[in-house]
Amino acid sequence: MSNKIYEDILYNEDKKNQFLSQYNKQTQTIYRQSFIQSRLEEERLEKDLGEFNLSEIEELMYAFNPLTIAASKARASVIRTYIDWYISNGYMEKAQTNINPMSTIDAETWYEKFVNKEEVLYYSEEQIRAAVDNAVNYQDKAIIQLLFEGAAGKWLSELRNLKEEDIDWDNSILTLYDSDEGIRNEETKRPFFASDKLMSILEKAIAEKEYQKKNGTTEARSPVSELLENGYVLKPARTRNEYEERIEQHVIYRRLSVLAELYDMPYLRAKNITRSGMLWMAKQILDRDGVLEKPQYIEIADKFNISFVTIGKTTMRSWVPLKQFINIESLNRIYG
Repeated sequence: MSNKIYEDILYNEDKKNQFLSQYNKQTQTIYRQSFIQSRLEEERLEKDLGEFNLSEIEELMYAFNPLTIAASKARASVIRTYIDWYISNGYMEKAQTNINPMSTIDAETWYEKFVNKEEVLYYSEEQIRAAVDNAVNYQDKAIIQLLFEGAAGKWLSELRNLKEEDIDWDNSILTLYDSDEGIRNEETKRPFFASDKLMSILEKAIAEKEYQKKNGTTEARSPVSELLENGYVLKPARTRNEYEERIEQHVIYRRLSVLAELYDMPYLRAKNITRSGMLWMAKQILDRDGVLEKPQYIEIADKFNISFVTIGKTTMRSWVPLKQFINIESLNRIYG
């Protein structure tokens, strides 16, 4: 079966085709390309583009990697138009608002922030290693290294669900669990082979009792926060308010955001760290095999737990969308 069959698959294809049927063939071709590229995000979030919130739309816009403001506006226009159509046809879940999250966007700066001004969105293994080594908190080191090696899950649940009891110290194997509606889902359990570096970091992260604010550079009167012993590897800081058992995903995002600013690494976000890890793995595989083809992409998809897709009677990892950013050109740009 040719790669093109996989490349042309759309998430919720019937709805997408219904939307596209309003337009001439040229417009359909342009819009379809955006939907092909949005599919990976839709599969990861397990929902249609029409139900994306603004934060999820922004993540998708970064993934589109527009090179100009005009290209950024064109991509945004496709998303806005599709969401309007999705709402008007009554497809929005009842629990959600029927207001397009893009309806209030008109500032030029919003479109501009997604433009890749000759900056590389992803980082080399050397840059990620430096980011890990320069983090003073082992909690932060653990976040970056876990993402880089392939742990993630819905809402970063594989990181947030990780407990000390899930770690096989003798064999360097973690048991990772994704979540279903915030509950640790046994059906998603998978073994994860960790590097020696990650195992060492996890051991120290578990033992860590205090968190140094702003990577140890804060001038606040209280430069450290006590970490809440919650039974998980990743721990929130103790506050006056009651805290849920697991660390919240926004805490992980905030910790990465602080490091991104301190390191002057503006794209040090969870998804970009994960994709940087995929690219590093791709480089190693390319050095080993001399090619990047379907078997190599599936090997990467297995490690990073990319979702499955069923076509006819065949079920396999959804590997083709990875080619959008894992290719010889991107590897040459990062690794020379």
